[in-house]
Amino acid sequence: MAAALERQRAHDSDLVLGAVAPFLVDMRDRVNGDMDQVFDVALLVPEERRSQVESLLEEIAESEQDRMRLQLTGPFPPYDFVEASPWVS
Repeated sequence: MAAALERQRAHDSDLVLGAVAPFLVDMRDRVNGDMDQVFDVALLVPEERRSQVESLLEEIAESEQDRMRLQLTGPFPPYDFVEASPWVS
């Protein structure tokens, strides 16, 4: 059962992220401890492509609403894409 769920999770992730990948500058996985979530990612989208990505995600959400729910939040400042550097003494 766990293997079947993991295969479905991978399929769903590929479906959604594969659709938006051509519009992204970058994508980062976030720490996710919730077993009910397929993924939690930060998407770095150029402003001129934002409406395309949002529309595409809305289409996917509508077509897959019987099986999954997409939650889109943001836009947020791109904190997930900043590389941390240690403080210099």
